[in-house]
Amino acid sequence: MAAGAIIGMVMGFWSFDGPVPGPDWIGSYDAVSRRLLRLGHIAFFGLGNLNILLAWHLPGFGLPARVKRLAAHCMNIGNVFLPLTLITAS
Repeated sequence: MAAGAIIGMVMGFWSFDGPVPGPDWIGSYDAVSRRLLRLGHIAFFGLGNLNILLAWHLPGFGLPARVKRLAAHCMNIGNVFLPLTLITAS
């Protein structure tokens, strides 16, 4: 979630004719590369919140410990690789 805040701060410098001009590779406001970058930034927050909710509710589910561990590991992998994949694809 901290990475999402840092990326958002940097992107904020580029927005609305901010103090720093946006890089050329990012394109205009409606360009696909900029949309992917913004989606990756939001994915850091959204998946972080989902991970917190999963950790909070997972102990109450009547699942075997192995399945709970697998769910937590899959969520952690998604937390890292989905935002990075979106940012890299931009």
